[in-house]
Amino acid sequence: MNAESHFIVGTSAVKTIVAAETVDFETVKRARGLFEEYKSYGIIYDCTFDDTKWNTTDEYSRITLNFNFNKVSYKRWYQEYFNLTFDEFQSFIKAFYVLSFGQNVLHTFQTSLNDLKRLFRTDPEKIYGANIDLKIAVPSICINFFSSFSDHNEKLDQLAEAIEQYFFICQNRYSGQRLLAEFDSYLLFDDVIKRFWKECTNEEMRLFYFPLYLWWQITGIVPMRPREFILTERNCLSKDDSGWYLRLRKNHLKGSKHDVHYAIAEDYFTVTYQIPDGLANEITWYIKATEEYERNDLNTLFVTDPHYHKWEQKKHKNSRFLTYINLNTILRYFYAEVIAGLYDIKVVDKGSHISINDGSELEYIHLGDTRHLSMINLMSQGGTPQLAMFLAGHDSEEMSMHYASNISKMIECRTYKQYREMTKGTALYSYSKNPILPMPKSDGIQLHDGGYCYSFQYADGSVEDCLKAIGPDGEIGYCPVCVHYRAKGVSRFGVDSIYARAVTERCRELITAVNNLRKEKGNPETIGEMMLKLKDASLSYQQYLFEKKRMEELNGEK
Repeated sequence: MNAESHFIVGTSAVKTIVAAETVDFETVKRARGLFEEYKSYGIIYDCTFDDTKWNTTDEYSRITLNFNFNKVSYKRWYQEYFNLTFDEFQSFIKAFYVLSFGQNVLHTFQTSLNDLKRLFRTDPEKIYGANIDLKIAVPSICINFFSSFSDHNEKLDQLAEAIEQYFFICQNRYSGQRLLAEFDSYLLFDDVIKRFWKECTNEEMRLFYFPLYLWWQITGIVPMRPREFILTERNCLSKDDSGWYLRLRKNHLKGSKHDVHYAIAEDYFTVTYQIPDGLANEITWYIKATEEYERNDLNTLFVTDPHYHKWEQKKHKNSRFLTYINLNTILRYFYAEVIAGLYDIKVVDKGSHISINDGSELEYIHLGDTRHLSMINLMSQGGTPQLAMFLAGHDSEEMSMHYASNISKMIECRTYKQYREMTKGTALYSYSKNPILPMPKSDGIQLHDGGYCYSFQYADGSVEDCLKAIGPDGEIGYCPVCVHYRAKGVSRFGVDSIYARAVTERCRELITAVNNLRKEKGNPETIGEMMLKLKDASLSYQQYLFEKKRMEELNGEK
């Protein structure tokens, strides 16, 4: 089945294939036919498929797509990854763009081609080390490009994952922009994939999408790299009197190119987590449903046969196990076939800064995003005993500090979603196990300086919140630094920044404590203390936002 989109030219709509399938030699042949079809519509003109430059137009502008990649750099650094001659490589690139027509405007394709040419002039060693700034304008297309290539090459699979991680690190480091999709998109994606899994009765589709479903269920909670998830063992489940347990693999190493040789016994250790009965039943179903298929070389949980059945293809002889590229292909098909096709939700690139509260739009999520999403969720809820270990295993302090800048936004999005669901009588968002605490029914308690205290604990006679408000000289109960305090004349719900800043500061304190422990300058007790402070600040902010939303609706505000 091919997913479809539309490329609008004047009043005509040209059907095109969404680039959600693997690009191979057969795809190149079909791309040549699509090229001629686009010429017949006037979108491409005065050129052939084999030309280095393509002339294109959207009727308003004429845009040249230039495929003059550096042959020397390709042969020196990248030919070993792709196992293609330079001419074959260029044909594959052209096929990728022909198959992508309809997803972006022509100017974006032009920009992304310059991105790719810049990348292919770069030593991959610098990409693995993330020690160079490539100034990539459209990272999503670069990631999709690598993920669209044949999945029978472990080196290419590893490079594709490294490039995605590179974009996350470098965009945060140099531009200050968040590569993660808007958090509303994560919440909506969660709703969609759970709805699909509940409603889908077609076993073939369920087998194809199960690796993605489990990836979302696991890596949204447990911080894992995609490669770690993919290498989950076939016999990953166990059970005792207390319930079901899932055994996962974690990498000892930091993700360097030279560290990974699929020597699993040496490179990975195992961590066991208790999981709900429902999730264990889903995994058990998948194992039983795939028993007829040949075990892969690494005896991992996922088999590739349902993957190739999607295109009525036989499993490739070199398809040793489900790879990063396989999983990314499943993700892209989910966006094209389910999110856009089945549920009619518009998919947009990251950085579009959309407002999607109505559920009509969704930013594209990449496989590596969930590791960072799960970290933010853990931190916003005060962390777990494993949190310090995960943080300490980061490649750089910069990546850790990235979470501090995102945690308050996650709390905001999650709280408003919880509020909407509560007003509809549906369950709370599953990522958050923290209860929504009630705010005081009064308008606050007036203090001696004319200000007001809105602490529900203080209203109930407790000074617990007061003990957390410590002044610059160590004063206990110093109101001006307390998130529950409002000076005279300050609105109760006009101080979002105070709560958000408190969360960010507590997060930074936690990260600093972890980094000090990493350098043998701190102790675990300090980390535990910082976790509790972060949890308190997160709950206070969540509480504040919830009550603010409730008051806005009571007053007829939107």
